[in-house]
Amino acid sequence: MTLAARNNILRLGVLVSILLVGLYIATLYYLFVHIESFVEVLRSIVSNANVTTPAPDLRPHANEGVFVTLTVVVGSIGIFAVVMVKSLSRYFRKTTAPEVFFFLLCLLLLVPDMLKPLQLVLVDMSLPPAYPAVLTRVLSFSLSFGVLSLFAASLFVVGIEHQRSGIVLAVVFALSMGIAYVLPVDSLELGLSMTHRLGYFRLYQMVLAVIAGLTVLNFVNATLASGSRDYLVLAGSASALLAGRLWGFWSTQTWELTSAAGLLILGAVIFGVRCYNMYLWK
Repeated sequence: MTLAARNNILRLGVLVSILLVGLYIATLYYLFVHIESFVEVLRSIVSNANVTTPAPDLRPHANEGVFVTLTVVVGSIGIFAVVMVKSLSRYFRKTTAPEVFFFLLCLLLLVPDMLKPLQLVLVDMSLPPAYPAVLTRVLSFSLSFGVLSLFAASLFVVGIEHQRSGIVLAVVFALSMGIAYVLPVDSLELGLSMTHRLGYFRLYQMVLAVIAGLTVLNFVNATLASGSRDYLVLAGSASALLAGRLWGFWSTQTWELTSAAGLLILGAVIFGVRCYNMYLWK
């Protein structure tokens, strides 16, 4: 894959992300205008939650507070990701390192989480359950694609040829699509995380955790092979980014959402700054 193609993919990703930010703002406006029905729908979701999902908080207005926190967190992370990718892509537009490209893709795949509050709008509009279920599949796709993208970045630091970046991207995309398509989605059970209950949920979590672990291990191996401490910093920041991503995606507690967001942003900033120092610092 040529450098021009990578830059075009990132430009397209930023454009789509800006459109998602606009949809997020429109969702906030709808929820504000229909705040009474929003509260009723949210309480209905909590009361219908299956016993296999995390137990809802029974304190008055606690679950409304969790939803507000989730909405603020996914919006903040999404805007952060767009700004960071837009800024870094300008600096790295002439950099051939595919690990930087896949890291930026990982950041862009944080933006679709801004669609989570839209789940409540779809339920409030009494649309068929299939529509919110499709949105859950989109969110699962973005989660898988993001984790696999950072794993792909780690492959290049341990010796995969740069010329294979196009093939790696195609494989990552196909795997993410396959996972989102194959996972069963219970369209009648929507949790406080604004995602539907997934079949093989524990297995899916385990697979993502293993991929995250292999990603960190690849950066550690690069440190041992090269003797450079830069890759050790990348290993630590990647572990923070991935831990925050996986922890926060299904979180249903205010402190978990905020802690995971802080961990994710910290890891992303350190990873980006270290890449800048490695490839652009003179």
